[in-house]
Amino acid sequence: MSKTFRQYDSRWGKKKYPPGSSCTMSGSGCGPTACADIIVNNKKHKHRTPNSTRAFMIKNDYAIAGNGTAWDGID
Repeated sequence: MSKTFRQYDSRWGKKKYPPGSSCTMSGSGCGPTACADIIVNNKKHKHRTPNSTRAFMIKNDYAIAGNGTAWDGID
């Protein structure tokens, strides 16, 4: 059975995306959430969550205030 995450989940929905902006994961975090949906279903990465993919997007400058996630981050 596959996992499906919701970007407004209380575990990450209110976290800033990116930090320092007024945007949150629930409002503009579909990129990290969709990526986590795909990644977590690979047994090797079964512990990934939107929160861990959020950290990756922020670290690599793929989180864009007011616009969510850069396409390069989703690839």
